[in-house]
Amino acid sequence: MLLFFRQENGTSNKIIFTNEITAGAVDSDGIISRSGAVRWTFSCHYVRDDTVSTGPLFPVPAPSVIIINGEGTFTFRMELYRTDGFLQPYSQGDFPVEVGVNDQVYFGITAEASISGLVLFVENCKATPTSNKDDPTQHYIIQDGCETDVTLREYPSEESTSAQFGFSAFKFNNNPQPYVYLHCDVMVCLENNGGSRCDKGCVGARRRRRETAGAGIEERTSLVQGPIVLVQDSDTNGTLNIWIAVVASVAVGLAVVVMATVGCLWLCKRQKPRKDVEGHNNFVCTLKRGGKVGPVNSAPY
Repeated sequence: MLLFFRQENGTSNKIIFTNEITAGAVDSDGIISRSGAVRWTFSCHYVRDDTVSTGPLFPVPAPSVIIINGEGTFTFRMELYRTDGFLQPYSQGDFPVEVGVNDQVYFGITAEASISGLVLFVENCKATPTSNKDDPTQHYIIQDGCETDVTLREYPSEESTSAQFGFSAFKFNNNPQPYVYLHCDVMVCLENNGGSRCDKGCVGARRRRRETAGAGIEERTSLVQGPIVLVQDSDTNGTLNIWIAVVASVAVGLAVVVMATVGCLWLCKRQKPRKDVEGHNNFVCTLKRGGKVGPVNSAPY
């Protein structure tokens, strides 16, 4: 087997590798035989310089966390949903999920355990522009069990170990990346346990620090979901442009009216004052043909 290498020409961006395979062949009719050579030539073409690029890279976190300890197995899961029916979650291949500013974002959290009689509690939920929970740029949606985002809405759930929410999408100011990640601190407690954190619900930060752990099971974990990417809403931009055009037209029209009124008053002011006559129309100027202003005689009403 022979190997040849050549460049197509001095300015070409291609490299060509050529291979040739030779083998002996036997030609026989059963009485005599002759040998001959068989040759196969093939080549491979490669581009010398090429550019390989990809879109922006972003981590897509796993939607669930599994905890195994002496009290059993706990599986916590957070998913983004397409509608407020919470029936169709986005799959891993759907990320990043594209939404417009002020569009509704729906997310649900569930907990499954090998023991029964538990209740789910969502203690904190916040948004960051990266998958880092400790990113200095963050916006709380739920804090210490209290709703802190004015657009947040909790939807009823049939299970005590699930919670469903919705809020209006937003963007972080002065941030080059249009991504939003959602981080939630959740826990499960025994139902009807008055000493548990789940039972206390919304508490202030100071009171939260003074509290001690309640009795019974309190299993905690943190979940992250995203990214959500903010896209430009073309319809909103179109409507805004129309309103800008309308306001500009009105402003120009008002300016023309004001200028015409001021000009008319200025011309009238230059006319010789006339003595007011009681019972008469005492206008002292009017527009003549050609746009000129001139005096008129007063006339009875």
